[in-house]
Amino acid sequence: MKTILGLMAAFAITGAYAADKMDWKSCEKEVKEFKCSGDDKSIWACLEKHDDKLGPACQKTHEQGDKQFKK
Repeated sequence: MKTILGLMAAFAITGAYAADKMDWKSCEKEVKEFKCSGDDKSIWACLEKHDDKLGPACQKTHEQGDKQFKK
């Protein structure tokens, strides 16, 4: 029984992380131009350096990252 509960908890945690994955499709041009790569936080940080050069669609996505990563 403990094994089953442990597996259920692991899947719940993994699911939570997967749900937080950001969709950077609207920033494809900017990610390529500024050579951003890595996990969501790394991409967000890279784009943050070029915040004034982001297109309107990318800016919206980047603002979602602001809420998640900016502290």
